[in-house]
Amino acid sequence: MKRHTCFGVLLVCTIAITWYFINSYCNKDLSKYDVSQLEKVDMLVSPSKDKKLSIYLGGGIFGRTDYTYIGQIEDRKNHSKSLIFILPGEKYKLSWLDNEHLQINGDSISIKSTYDFRKK
Repeated sequence: MKRHTCFGVLLVCTIAITWYFINSYCNKDLSKYDVSQLEKVDMLVSPSKDKKLSIYLGGGIFGRTDYTYIGQIEDRKNHSKSLIFILPGEKYKLSWLDNEHLQINGDSISIKSTYDFRKK
C-alpha cells in the first residue's frame, strides 16, 4: 500500500511541474518577451516615417525548433517601444495600411493593440 502512495505523490509532482513549465514558458504573455538579445530579421517604417516596426526571430525552448516572429513598434519621436505581435515561424505577409494600422497575414490590427497567433 505504501508503494502506491509514493507513486501517487510522484505522479502528482510530475504533473504539477509539467503544468508550471508549460504555463511559464510555452504560453508566455507577449509583454514578457525580451527582444534585446534576439536577431532582427526585418524592419518597416510607417508611411509618415515617425514609427518603426522591427521584427525579431525568437527561438523556442524545445531545441530551438518552435521559432516565432515578434514585432516591436518604436515611436521615433519619444523613443517608446511596445511589442505588438507574435507570429509562428512561417512565412508572413506584413505591411503598413496607414500610420496606425498594420496588415498581418490578411488581418488588420491597430498598432495600439496586440496580435498573438496562439490566441487566434
